[in-house]
Amino acid sequence: GEFNNKYFILENWQVFIIGNIFGWIRKDTWLRRYKNVYIQVAKKNGKTFLCAALSLYMMLADGENAAEVILASNSREQAQNAFEAVSEVAKKLDTTGKYIQTQRNKCIYKNHKIRVVASDARKLEGVNPNCCILDEYHASSTSAVHDSLRSSQGNRNEPLFVIITTAGLNKKYPCYSYYTTGREVLSGLKTDDSTFYAIYNLDSEDNWKDPNNWIKSNPNINVSVKKDFINMEISDAINNITLETGVKTKTLNIWCDTITTWISSDYILKSSDELSITEIDKNTELIVGVDLSSNCDITSVSYMYKMDEKFHFINKYYLPEDSLNSVSDREYYRIQANKGNIILTPGNVVDYNYIIKDILEVNKTYFISKISYDNWNSSQFAISASENYLNLEPFSQTISNFNRPTKEFERLMLKGNIVLDNNEITRWMFSNVNLRYDSNGNCKPDKSKADKKIDGIISILMCLGTYLNTPHYQISFTSI
Repeated sequence: GEFNNKYFILENWQVFIIGNIFGWIRKDTWLRRYKNVYIQVAKKNGKTFLCAALSLYMMLADGENAAEVILASNSREQAQNAFEAVSEVAKKLDTTGKYIQTQRNKCIYKNHKIRVVASDARKLEGVNPNCCILDEYHASSTSAVHDSLRSSQGNRNEPLFVIITTAGLNKKYPCYSYYTTGREVLSGLKTDDSTFYAIYNLDSEDNWKDPNNWIKSNPNINVSVKKDFINMEISDAINNITLETGVKTKTLNIWCDTITTWISSDYILKSSDELSITEIDKNTELIVGVDLSSNCDITSVSYMYKMDEKFHFINKYYLPEDSLNSVSDREYYRIQANKGNIILTPGNVVDYNYIIKDILEVNKTYFISKISYDNWNSSQFAISASENYLNLEPFSQTISNFNRPTKEFERLMLKGNIVLDNNEITRWMFSNVNLRYDSNGNCKPDKSKADKKIDGIISILMCLGTYLNTPHYQISFTSI
């Protein structure tokens, strides 16, 4: 292309990234501050050559003995594309091939090397990399390669682990967790002093069709990616809705779902905070919503309370431990269980008494005024709760009964009056929600697909619906 036989000159945004990675040193060790790097930027913005430059620097100039750089990707084709860029740059550095030897999938300088690997974690046994670069991580359905590479760096004093990717389509894949964590760190919600995040995408309030906003996700605009090209892509997406999701993810670096979801993930992220029942005032009134599973599926329990004119929701998820051997998303649930986002209960079916016990524990300290539940197929739960003097209130699952809390929740969310606990499962479930309408304009959350879970959203709306159906709350609510 037009950059053939030209020097790779870093643009300002690339200088910013490189400067942060290599420019910050810890006073106590004089080692690099950042051991992990997450870069997310739209396609055609020079990711591949940035990977190549980083790879060669870490092999040639990082000062590591027997430097080993692993360049990994989800597919062999993508990994090979990345290595071709490394090979091309290496040949420009050493035109004779006297010092840097380039092989089919390996680049060698003295006792240092760059290796390219695809998605098979089993082939990573015995590696000892000082640098790992994981390309287009959004396409990885599991974290196997990521985890294997991370653990292989344990013997290095100054390891560097870099993820460089574009946004993707599956928010249950491990890359989306990196993205959301990065957003939380950049917004001040979380602290992570060892990871550098550089995320180039549109803000939630930005119009994706406005050319003035495209530079946010395309910092290399009019350098490696032309504005006319982006304009053509956007125009095609406007004229053909089937192209919209692909253009948003690849050209504008926006995480999307394969269908249009109810509430944008940007709003969900902004409303998330670190909430804990143990930290609220003991005089606070709680309303509980319970969406029970029939046997071996997820059960969701939502605790709702109002504070500072905002509605706060803390969700607890339960899954029978034995079902991890049969559910299709077993790895995802194992990861979430290790993070404390879901509780694994003994046995192969949901134990309602286990859930009742947890609710009673909360009720010892706080006042649970009502427990909203679906009385269909929940007689065991109702009997046990009543025997423990918990105040139950049936909540019909009809579309007309969900209409009001669904619309009010959306209004409160857009107004900034919703606070959600910072749980990845809750965020994932919000991304699975479509709205189903009847002929009267009533709506209710619906799954986008059979395997997409929305239990946590249902239990949240049951809490809010019960609150709205309580007469003495009406005046205070409508004033919000």
